[in-house]
Amino acid sequence: MRCNVNKGNRTPKEAGMPLRKTPHKPHSSLFFEVSRQVKNGAHQEWKKYVIGA
Repeated sequence: MRCNVNKGNRTPKEAGMPLRKTPHKPHSSLFFEVSRQVKNGAHQEWKKYVIGA
């Protein structure tokens, strides 16, 4: 809440609040959800079908 109050109705640049990371396009929500489930151990049977999990 404090950051929102400090920023007010200005862009981060106008408020002198640089972004910590460069914005990027998010992964598809389905890929994210499936890989999260596999990494948590919930559905290990899916692991062979998920690239990067």
